[in-house]
Amino acid sequence: MQKLLKKFVQSLKNEKYALAANLHNDLTSLIKEKKQITAPDLECFAFQRKYLRKYEEAIFFFQASTFLYDDIEDTAKACRAMWRCGDALKIIVDNMTEDRIPCKTLVKGYLIPCMKDLHMRVQRKNTSPPNTVESGELGCIETHCVLWLEWCQGFVEDWLEREKTLRAAITRMERLFGDKGAQLILLYADLISHLGCTCAILQRFPEAIHYHSLSKAIYAKVQSVQPHEEERVKSKRIFLAELNLTLALRNRHRDFDQELEITSHPCKLFKKTCTVAQPLND
Repeated sequence: MQKLLKKFVQSLKNEKYALAANLHNDLTSLIKEKKQITAPDLECFAFQRKYLRKYEEAIFFFQASTFLYDDIEDTAKACRAMWRCGDALKIIVDNMTEDRIPCKTLVKGYLIPCMKDLHMRVQRKNTSPPNTVESGELGCIETHCVLWLEWCQGFVEDWLEREKTLRAAITRMERLFGDKGAQLILLYADLISHLGCTCAILQRFPEAIHYHSLSKAIYAKVQSVQPHEEERVKSKRIFLAELNLTLALRNRHRDFDQELEITSHPCKLFKKTCTVAQPLND
């Protein structure tokens, strides 16, 4: 196993991602066959490697743990664990960026396919009828997976794929919760907000204005946050929606040739050289 793991790490460093995927499948199959290591064990190994900054090994263990968690009979428990490991993969990219380790090629060539696979596996588990408690919980976990995926697509500046991902996720939430039900969920508003940011980056400002206005309205009425955090969370999201809306309105009728950036979730859109606009008054 150690030899295969070293080959996996080396293949990631050498940008041989197809080989890395094959090695990962072989190693994961070997772990499952031996039945000596549990999914929590793998997750623990992954966190240890992450703290030691052995990021390639951490990627292997987090990804492998999602496959072992996938076999748990309790669907909700399995999906929550898979979600947790997916979140850790996204944090690894943050850590590598902070350590000034180039990782865009890794994200595009390996982690985006990994995130897509994770999202599809979680989605396949959600076989409950729409508008049920279990379907709702799993639907929210699906959406978290989408938010990691579209974050990675934004990280490598693949804006058109990011737009497709967001639109598909919005449609999926509307099917699971209904149009009115979805508008009471914070994650749905986040998807709308991120779509507005993406449209602005693609210089489609009328669409950006529409989605930022819509996200602001939805944030004001969401009901799916903890009561003691509700006002703080909603206020922050509404402020960012107002900021994004202000910038989209400002740039609607002029060339927008300077680089735009997306900051940490939830998206905040800004020009590198412009003065940050004040939020709009209601």
